[in-house]
Amino acid sequence: MTIEENIARITDSTLTPTDLWPRVCGSTASRESRMEVVAWVAVCKFNCNLEGGFVRDWIVANERVRPPLTIQPSEWVQFDAITGIPSLLKALVPSDIDYLYKNVELAMQKIIGSTIISVQQIYNLELENIWKSMKVLIANECSDSSPNEQFLFHGTHTNKWKRIMEEGFDYGFFKTLGVFGNGAYFADNAQKSHEYTLPMPSDPTMTRIILFSKVALGQEMIMKHMNSALYAAPRDHHSVHGIASDSSEYVIYRLTQALPFLIITYQVHSS
Repeated sequence: MTIEENIARITDSTLTPTDLWPRVCGSTASRESRMEVVAWVAVCKFNCNLEGGFVRDWIVANERVRPPLTIQPSEWVQFDAITGIPSLLKALVPSDIDYLYKNVELAMQKIIGSTIISVQQIYNLELENIWKSMKVLIANECSDSSPNEQFLFHGTHTNKWKRIMEEGFDYGFFKTLGVFGNGAYFADNAQKSHEYTLPMPSDPTMTRIILFSKVALGQEMIMKHMNSALYAAPRDHHSVHGIASDSSEYVIYRLTQALPFLIITYQVHSS
């Protein structure tokens, strides 16, 4: 089918239950056809916008990837041997964060001698809802109605990442003696965030953690000189953008402006 035909299957509001039923329970019904019905209901009955992997892989690219027949449904959910975090087999559903994984891998190459052990997505519904509310608040205060959302790196001590995942960027994790005061520091350069990481002394593998996070920067205050007395963003601003010769840092002073999204576990081998 063409892209236009695929789009019509989920946007044609004239379709009736008689048209949709065979896609759900008919002899030719498939995982994809059932997903199309779900998408049709979302679009035509609830006026939802669809984006991400489903649109890119199934509607536009017309991909139909399936798990190997040798893998039983009971094995479709796998658990990480170290963290115990569950994940679905990649072939089961289209992934809308593939490009992020690729960008993260490229960015981590700037850390000399680094080897990525794993990249895992974090999902905490409570934190996400709070963060989305903060985004709306910031957007309403910006002249262009944009929260200025960015993906940024945040280096942390290995013994703190689980609490950040569960509680968000608590004040206890903020840098109190930073060049831009008491705030949470992020960077667009993985090497800069690496400087803030610290492995567990008892860990012989010296594993380190960087959090790839969604940050609502809002109106940025550009600063080229340090100001360690800051405890909040300057008036009419939501964050500080510190510019240095080698890299930039972004600082927020309100907990809910950032949402941890990916956990990057890695090691650095000395030459």
